[in-house]
Amino acid sequence: FESSLEMPASISVAWLGVFAVGVLICELRLTELTSPLTVSVMSTVNNFVVVLFFVLRDGEAIKGAQLAGFACSSIGVMIYAFGKRSHSQAAMCRKADHLI
Repeated sequence: FESSLEMPASISVAWLGVFAVGVLICELRLTELTSPLTVSVMSTVNNFVVVLFFVLRDGEAIKGAQLAGFACSSIGVMIYAFGKRSHSQAAMCRKADHLI
């Protein structure tokens, strides 16, 4: 972390705000085009990539409890996504069978 209490440059704060709003707009549009589940899974994949990047590139130390929590949340979202997808496919099959 930063040891100084000095404020960052105004332009840096402004760009950070612009990018944060841009990311939010993209996430909302993606949710509109796909589903909240897709955005959740993509967010988990993004978090995984970011953590892996800083661990490998910067040698960031990760403790066992942090790794366990990160793994638990990542695996949970993936299991949920798989279950939701399986449920959706089963519902589609039942609907198709009903139409025949």
